[in-house]
Amino acid sequence: MGSSSLQAAIFTNEARAETLTNEITDNSMDLRLHQKHSSKEIADIHAQYAPEKERIQNEIAGLDKIEQQDEYQNLMTELKDLREEEEAAVRQIEDETKDYETIVQTENEMLEVQLEEVNTSTESFKEMLKQNIENEFGYFQ
Repeated sequence: MGSSSLQAAIFTNEARAETLTNEITDNSMDLRLHQKHSSKEIADIHAQYAPEKERIQNEIAGLDKIEQQDEYQNLMTELKDLREEEEAAVRQIEDETKDYETIVQTENEMLEVQLEEVNTSTESFKEMLKQNIENEFGYFQ
């Protein structure tokens, strides 16, 4: 491979390495934004359920648990159902976030492998170019 071809291959590989690095960075930033958004969604879910849970807990606190046992049991069931509903909504957001994290991590791992291959190839081309130049000018002979 001639010196000009090697130089062109080096420039091409360096551009490809920069593109791969930018893709990895973009994916990582997108993942962080997605995680922040998910955290906010989870906080919103907790905020949505908090007033109703507090109302039920206040009603339970105001009951005579012995004389109003049926009312107490109904409120405890309602509170349990509300908590389960809240936990299911949170779990759904967490599962979606984990799935997205897995997708991004897998993609970044593949990009990192490609980046490593490009960098290795670039180093080989640079070494070949160095050898061509040495041979052409007879420096180290």
